Amino acid sequence: MESIGSNFKQLHEEGVDAMVSRIEIDYKTSLTSGDEFEVRLSIEREGLKLVFNEDIYRSSDNKLCAKGKVFVICLVNGRLSKGEVFNELFGKYLV
Repeated sequence: MESIGSNFKQLHEEGVDAMVSRIEIDYKTSLTSGDEFEVRLSIEREGLKLVFNEDIYRSSDNKLCAKGKVFVICLVNGRLSKGEVFNELFGKYLV
């Protein structure tokens, strides 16, 4: 979040709260202590949910280590919302 100029505390103070509703992870290859890795991200919408697709690659050999899906819901002022604020924040990642 901070890399795109925002953070969850700031959003919370504006009445916007994102919450994880479910996570799916498929482990492919283990990372070990000291391994550097890269997370490749894309985001899509499923109804009211945002789905963060995260592929984790080990930097040394570009090997896929894990594929994850993080399902997120958004409350605006305590009410379930589509979280339109995330369209602007995550625009370049939305597919």
